[in-house]
Amino acid sequence: MKQVASEMGIKGRVKNLEDRTVEIFCECESNDYEIFKEIISVKGDTVNLFAPTVREIKVFPDGSDGYVQPPTSFGHFEIDYGAKMTTAEKESIERSEIGILALAGVNANIKDVVGKQDTMNNKLDTMNTTLGGIGTQLGDALTRYDSFGKDMGAIRQDISDMKLLANEIRDFKDIFARYVDYQIEQGKKK
Repeated sequence: MKQVASEMGIKGRVKNLEDRTVEIFCECESNDYEIFKEIISVKGDTVNLFAPTVREIKVFPDGSDGYVQPPTSFGHFEIDYGAKMTTAEKESIERSEIGILALAGVNANIKDVVGKQDTMNNKLDTMNTTLGGIGTQLGDALTRYDSFGKDMGAIRQDISDMKLLANEIRDFKDIFARYVDYQIEQGKKK
């Protein structure tokens, strides 16, 4: 929040209260205020303790019911930790908070990656099942092809045997025709 406010030129203070709410005082143009409010309206993962989550923003403009006078005037945007601290202590806490936010982001990214990995695993399982089915179909086709090949081999053998038989019949016909011619010749001689 401090980073966003500083970049937008917003002056003010933010403080975590004991009732787990956050009190923010800010000085800025109304247009900047609306943008700032939209940016800080984070709807984080409510299960993740480190993820920031804003449930509601209540605004109390100057002079309205609920308005509280800011404790000081602001030169920049700061975080009030509720205790007097040195600059080094404040910077150390702020860096820790930035680290926590970064870890929350990493955690969210890890969940996203795990979700995508689960989706990928499901797709791979589906592909494996599909490929297994295709493999079975190919195996069946090869078995039928082998059977067809054996049948074709048997048919070729039968055709070859028929050709031999046809040649033998032709040879027998020629021999028989010569025999008949011989018998006719012998019958003419008598």
